Amino acid sequence: MKTQVFRAALALAGAFVLAPAIAQDAVQLAPRPPVAKDVDAFPRLKAGAPAEVMARIDKALDADEARLRASRKDCLAQAEGHGDWSRTVEVTMAGPGFLSYVARDQYFCGGAHPDFGALALVFDLRAGRPVDLVKLLPGLHLKGALDSSADGAQIGTIASPELTALYRKLTAPGLDADCKSALDNENLIFIAWPDAKAGGLVIEPENLPHVIAACGDDATLDAATLEAAQAAPELLEALRARPKP
Repeated sequence: MKTQVFRAALALAGAFVLAPAIAQDAVQLAPRPPVAKDVDAFPRLKAGAPAEVMARIDKALDADEARLRASRKDCLAQAEGHGDWSRTVEVTMAGPGFLSYVARDQYFCGGAHPDFGALALVFDLRAGRPVDLVKLLPGLHLKGALDSSADGAQIGTIASPELTALYRKLTAPGLDADCKSALDNENLIFIAWPDAKAGGLVIEPENLPHVIAACGDDATLDAATLEAAQAAPELLEALRARPKP
């Protein structure tokens, strides 16, 4: 009985994070001109959310693109004419409930080799603010932290032994022996985002050493896994109600 009460309390706490109930419609997005050559911009909300929500999200996206311009400028200057920076942007969920972007940067600022990084931005469409992923998955006992992305943005990360165990179980069949050994020796931290096409929450190791970065494939926590992790009802409801690709 105590365990049932405890789980119910956790689920209720998660519900308060994103209450009220999710909107049932997808939002409409409008493309934007590239930030620079080969550098995608974030599509902006066009309809489907309150004006104040759209304004808050626009402000956050504008701030990130301003940082990107500055970081790219510094990178190219540092490389003395031999640098490069590109970005691709994918909208992984456009309602209901969540707006999620994944940006992937590839850049060379001089030195021994090019580098790359990923940035996940997940917004609550009721408030227009970033989602607290720790509170979405109380059953995984996550710890949240901040790390810097390639463009200098402060991004939220999550980590726990339970999440690492899930990740290793999901990715083990596709890993070669060298990658498995390398990842087993790392204290993994993750970025995460809801994905309408995958029908779950995608997790990806963040800030791996460059020599093993290619080993850090993403993995999807499906509905059954999320339910076992006592995911907040709003996340499960949004994934069930997502527009089918």
